[in-house]
Parts: sequence; structure tokens; C-alpha cells
Amino acid sequence: EGDRFRRCPSGICQSYGKCPTSHPYVYYIGKYCCKVNKEKHYKPQKSKCDGSVISRSSLCCEREQFTRCPSGICNNAACASRNEWDYWGADMKGGRAKVARRNVGACIAKCRRTKGCRSLAYRPSDGTCWLKHTSNGARSKAQRDRQSVNMTC
Repeated sequence: EGDRFRRCPSGICQSYGKCPTSHPYVYYIGKYCCKVNKEKHYKPQKSKCDGSVISRSSLCCEREQFTRCPSGICNNAACASRNEWDYWGADMKGGRAKVARRNVGACIAKCRRTKGCRSLAYRPSDGTCWLKHTSNGARSKAQRDRQSVNMTC
């Protein structure tokens, strides 16, 4: 089941392979898992290695703390995470919280533990996490200092 692919209406779904809990951040198009949620700064790669929050399109992992995805392709959130994007609205009652570790992984874990959570929006600057009862929230829009994740395809 871990390596099966499913058709996704948005076209952004990947396999259901997971990164190990010791290296929870997917990068390099799902081929690698990073221990920290930060890119290494490496000028020749420009925005793909600029020291920002790691994403599936990142090419570098901070301090070279990475491992290959055990299933070949990983995507820990079932559907892709989108940086600088906000799934606005459709907040679950009591679904706004500050996450202790101040990373999107903690917000994803909270969503997984919450019945009915379909997506989330996360604000990295202060660790605020909004759980959503629909995929993509009520509206989807570009937004600085946001990371949004759909939990189902």
C-alpha cells in the first residue's frame, strides 16, 4: 500500500510513501528526506537552495542531514505541500492552535490526530496552525508566510 499511486484531481498527488520520523521533511521531488525543515544555502542552485523552509522542489538539505526515501518516492502529507500559499477559510471549530515545535510537521501531526481534518494552513513565523474541514480550505490564494497542505487526494 505504501508505494501505490492514486489519481488526484489536482494533479499534485504522489505516492503514499513516508519519510522516517527521524527525517520527516520531503525534498528533491520526494526522493530524499531531510532531518531539519531548512534548505542548505548554496548559491549555484539559487532559490532551490537559498536557506529557506524546505519543500518538495528543494535541492539541498541543511547540514547534509538527509536520507533516501525508503519507498523510492515520499510525500508525507498524501498530497503536496505548497509554500507561500494559503488555504483560507473552512477552519474547523477549535482548529486554530500554536504548535509546540514550530514546524509544519507538528501541524500535519495535529491534523492527522483530528477527526475530519482534510487540509491545513501553517504560518512559520509564529507557529500558528489552522486545521480545515475541506480540502483547499474555502478559497486558495497566494500568501507570504504560509504553508498549506492537503491531507487527502
